[in-house]
Amino acid sequence: FRIYRAWNNFSTVSIRNEAAGYLGAHYLIENGHKNIAIMLGSETDLSVGQLRFEGYKRALLESGIPFTKENVMYGKYDINIAYKATKSYLRTHPEITAIFAISDMMALGAAKAISDLKMRVGEDISVLGFDGTDVAKYYQPTIATIKQPQDKLAKESVELLFNLLEKKGDNKQILLETELIKGDSVKK
Repeated sequence: FRIYRAWNNFSTVSIRNEAAGYLGAHYLIENGHKNIAIMLGSETDLSVGQLRFEGYKRALLESGIPFTKENVMYGKYDINIAYKATKSYLRTHPEITAIFAISDMMALGAAKAISDLKMRVGEDISVLGFDGTDVAKYYQPTIATIKQPQDKLAKESVELLFNLLEKKGDNKQILLETELIKGDSVKK
C-alpha cells in the first residue's frame, strides 16, 4: 500500500520497456536466430536497460532457448565502446548469429565492427537496434530497430505537465507502445 501511494506523488511518461525488449528478441527468434547476444548499456543500469533485458530473457525462455550470461555485452550507450566490445566479443563467440543492441548508437557500433571483421551485417550476423533514430535508416544496410514514439512521448509529457500546473489532473504514470521497424540488418 505504501508503494502504491508513492506513485501518486509524481508523474512519468515512458514506453513499455520490458515489452519492447521482448518484441525485439522475439523478432530475432522468429527469424530463426537462437544464438542472440544482447548489448546493454552497463552492468549497473537498473532502469530502462534492465527492463529491456528482462524482455529479452522472457522471449528466450518462452522459445525454449537457454539464457547464458556469456551472451551479454556492454556498450555504455556509446558507439565507440560498442564497436570495441563487439569486435572483442565476436572473436571469441563465432556462434552468435544476431546482436540485439538496446540503443541505435550501440547497434551502429556493432554493425561497423561486424563489417570490419569481414562479415556481412544481416547476412552473417543480424543486428537489431533500439530507439528508431533516423541514422538507423540511412546506414547501409538499414538497421532494424524498435522505435520509440518520440513525438507522442513529448506530447503526453507536455499535456501532463500543463494539467498538473493548471490543477486539471493528478499525477499519472503513462506507458506507450513501441513499434518494430524492419531493416536489412535482420535476416533469416
